[in-house]
Amino acid sequence: MQGAEFNFIISGFKSPESEAQNFDPDKVVAKFIALMTKLPINAAAFSPTIEGVACYVVIKKTDGSVVIKKAHEDLRYKDHIGHFKKPGIGMFVVMKDVALEEFGQTIDAESSRMIGDTWHDEAAATAFGIPFMDAKTVHQSVSKIGGDF
Repeated sequence: MQGAEFNFIISGFKSPESEAQNFDPDKVVAKFIALMTKLPINAAAFSPTIEGVACYVVIKKTDGSVVIKKAHEDLRYKDHIGHFKKPGIGMFVVMKDVALEEFGQTIDAESSRMIGDTWHDEAAATAFGIPFMDAKTVHQSVSKIGGDF
């Protein structure tokens, strides 16, 4: 994966599997922390609950410490309760604020790209106003030029 000033993940979408159960947020957090130690990822947002009513953000600070935020408890995001899973844009709104508040970075159509592999990803990117790139196409392009992604 190539590094940028701010790399982030917005994980999960509405699927029969994800709508049939709640996931243990502590286990998901642990997986993201492990991933963040290996890849240049600054933050990751996920919704572990049925109906997308919760949003957690794992933030790797510049000093290497990790902070967990429960965005669903922040009144700024009350209108996104139930819309934290893609194709909803709740996690995008939260991540936009995290990028600015924690890292001084903006997430907009000029500086950001959504790489995904489902229609949920594309719909969320379009609704949020950032360009979408199909993951298969991106990976094929990187393979052809021998890049590191």
